[in-house]
Amino acid sequence: MLRVPIEQAQPGMVLGLGVMHPRRKGTTLLRSGYELTELAIRQLGEQDVRDLWIRYPSLAFIARHVSPEVESGRSEVASLMGRALESISREGGGRMDYAKYASAVSGLVEGLLNSPEANVLVQEVGGAGDAMARHSSDVTYLSLLMGLKLDWYLVRERKRMSPERAKNVFNLGVAAMLHDIGMIDLDAETLERWQETLDERDTTWRRHVLSGYERLKEEIEAPASAAVLHHHQRWDGSGFPAREVAPGVREGLRGSQIHIFARIIAAADLFDRLRYPPGTTERLPVVRAQRRLLEPPYCDWIDPVVLRALFVVAPAFTIGTMAELSDGRKVVVTSLNESQPCRPVVHTLDDEALSGADASAAETEGERIDLSEHPDLTIARSDGEDVSDDVFTLPGDWDAVLKEGAIGGLVLHHGDHGEHDDRGDETVGELREAG
Repeated sequence: MLRVPIEQAQPGMVLGLGVMHPRRKGTTLLRSGYELTELAIRQLGEQDVRDLWIRYPSLAFIARHVSPEVESGRSEVASLMGRALESISREGGGRMDYAKYASAVSGLVEGLLNSPEANVLVQEVGGAGDAMARHSSDVTYLSLLMGLKLDWYLVRERKRMSPERAKNVFNLGVAAMLHDIGMIDLDAETLERWQETLDERDTTWRRHVLSGYERLKEEIEAPASAAVLHHHQRWDGSGFPAREVAPGVREGLRGSQIHIFARIIAAADLFDRLRYPPGTTERLPVVRAQRRLLEPPYCDWIDPVVLRALFVVAPAFTIGTMAELSDGRKVVVTSLNESQPCRPVVHTLDDEALSGADASAAETEGERIDLSEHPDLTIARSDGEDVSDDVFTLPGDWDAVLKEGAIGGLVLHHGDHGEHDDRGDETVGELREAG
């Protein structure tokens, strides 16, 4: 199969996987085997479907990396958030049914545990109908992927809990889903100003973390509500809300003072906002957003262990992605390279087989190229965009940060380490000013 952005879909292409309605759980828009028409492509775009999986028999093995159960779970999170936001906007407030959010997170976690080969970001959920709902869904998904990847790190950072409890990512998912719920309490002028300027120094906008915490503290468990409060804390201490550390001196939490759930959500939140700049309809390629994360100031804001995990679960060029090499050859990504995400294994594609229905008849696998063995070749275009200036090389010592016990000075250069009791909210009393 090939993952084809809706903008590149062509009449005659045959669906390798069915297309689910992005806002109605369980509703199928088009079934597997359907031959696309111009009208169908246009209507799918109007429904905000972002990607299609196109039949390409020689690459049928790619299907194992796509889990309908996981995609359904992601869609449910987005749909649930979209309906809640519409209801709040229409009714001007009211109590939210948090049991539904917990159920949606549980379903997504179960899907991920049942589909280990699909535990990477392979396509956009799309169609949430609301930017905040889409953002919440993406942050939830990415946070859970990172949490599952970093189970050993959760044990390390939650020392006062049993390993089994420490690795449980349910509260991480709930916090990620609701991390921006305080935004609904901000006035329209503040939201519009922030979308125009993206100025996080805006003290009125900053209050959304306290507002969200106040909404949730009696409804969800303390680690989750505290992660909502602290998801804008930064590894270098420059985040918010601030606390008074000396007379007249206020600063945010830093390093391992920040709950691990908040650190994970902070990374997912920043990555998603780089990909989808608020107030725009722009969608940056994953590789471009990741390159920015490697540069100041962003690289100083995220726990290095968490950042490394993000690069693994949200690959720069994910499996099934169509691309063009620097020598002009059309390829599809077929295997990932965790050490160097911009140098995956690819297979060449037949130009004729890419045009319309011929793709479904492609039986030849094409030449296999491991880009890690060809320093003269790079991916130049992906998803229809020129990414030749976005490809990057990770530092050689980055592999160590995902191996338990091999972190050393790379990680532990900010704050006190490892003495959390996971109540999660011990600093709330000091943080009444979100400044």
